[in-house]
Amino acid sequence: NVIVLGFQGWVEVIEFQNKTCLTTRIFGKSKLMPTSFGSSVSISSLSGTMVILVGDNENEVYLFEMNSPNEILRLKPKNDDIYKFGSTVAIHERLILISSLDVKTNEIRVFSHLLDCDPGYGGDSCTDVDECTDQTHSCEQLCVNTVGGYKCDCYPGFSLSNKLYCQDI
Repeated sequence: NVIVLGFQGWVEVIEFQNKTCLTTRIFGKSKLMPTSFGSSVSISSLSGTMVILVGDNENEVYLFEMNSPNEILRLKPKNDDIYKFGSTVAIHERLILISSLDVKTNEIRVFSHLLDCDPGYGGDSCTDVDECTDQTHSCEQLCVNTVGGYKCDCYPGFSLSNKLYCQDI
């Protein structure tokens, strides 16, 4: 179980197992981040990795991989009429939703962003693609699916050459 807490200027992620705190990670908490960093937070799993979406209620939204302090994505509004970009953020699988205020119309706007899957993964939740079953591999004879990819193999009497082709032995 994971709890994500947003504070002014930083985000704390706490992992629990059997009511025991395992780890605590802190994102932000530097002079480079605005004091409103962490005004809204959301957490999800993407390709088997926990990711944290953080809004700063000013002009940016950040996406972090849970086990890394480095951001993997930063989103900004595309026009100057947007105010409080990232006042509310949500992430579910690959879909990011961000609410903002349009200063011209004084209306709440919701922006969406769809994350790409890593190579070898696909679908709504970026699960492993079976290239062998889908026939999207480049193997000459046999294909063996692996997590996030595939590897080639050969029939008896042949040996693998250049990772894709089989030679008679």
